[in-house]
Amino acid sequence: MTSQLSRVEVTLRGSIPLRARDYASEKMSALIHLAPSPVLSARVTLTRTHHRASDQHVIAEATLDVNGRPVRAQIAASSSHEAIDFMQDRLRRKLSQLGRHPARLGGRDRPRRPYYETVPPAEREVVRHKAYEPEVATPEEAAFDMELMDYDFQLFTDAESGWDSIVYRSGGDGYGIARLTEQPKLTLRAAIGALDATDMTYQFYCDADTGRGNVLYRRHDGNYGLITPAK
Repeated sequence: MTSQLSRVEVTLRGSIPLRARDYASEKMSALIHLAPSPVLSARVTLTRTHHRASDQHVIAEATLDVNGRPVRAQIAASSSHEAIDFMQDRLRRKLSQLGRHPARLGGRDRPRRPYYETVPPAEREVVRHKAYEPEVATPEEAAFDMELMDYDFQLFTDAESGWDSIVYRSGGDGYGIARLTEQPKLTLRAAIGALDATDMTYQFYCDADTGRGNVLYRRHDGNYGLITPAK
C-alpha cells in the first residue's frame, strides 16, 4: 500500500555528517510502500556516542507510525551509513510481519549481553523512569508488540491471570514468558545489586512496596532505566 507521507523527520546528534540526513530520508522513503497500511509519520535519530565499543559508535533509531501502530528499530554500527542500511533491513522485516503472527513462545533462554562499555557500579544511577499501565494482552500479543518495537522484553498484564508479566527473547526465534508470581520481591536497591551480579540486560522483579512488576534495565551509556506500572 502506498502512503502519502511526503517527509521523513531526521534528527542528528553528535558529530554525524550532514549527508547522513539525506541518506536516511532516502532509505526510509523506500520502505514506506512496503507497509500494509498508510504510514502517518516516520522519524529517524542518528546519534554518535562514546559509550560503546569502537565499532558501534553510531546509533540509528527509527519509528514508523503505520496507521496508528508504531514500528521501531534500533541499530548500532561503526558509521552512519552502515547503521542506516542495517536499520532499513530490520524495518523491512518488521513491516513484513505486520500481516502475520510471528510469536512462538518457548525455547531455551538466551540472555543478550550488554553492548556498552562497563561503568563502575558506584557511578551508575537510574537516569530514566517510565511509568505506564501495562496493556492487557495474551503472551502472543505482547510478543508481537515487542518484536515490532525492537525491544528485548515487553511488560504487560496477562489477560488470563491478571498478573504483571514480561515476554522476552529466547533461543532461536522463540519467546519466553516470566510471570510476577515467579519473581523475587525486591527494593530498587536490591534489584540493582541483582542486575549487577549478572550479564543480563534487565531484571524483572516484584516491587517490595507496590507488589507490582517492575523492570530495571541497562542503558547503552551504562546507567539504568526503570519501567513501572503507573500508580
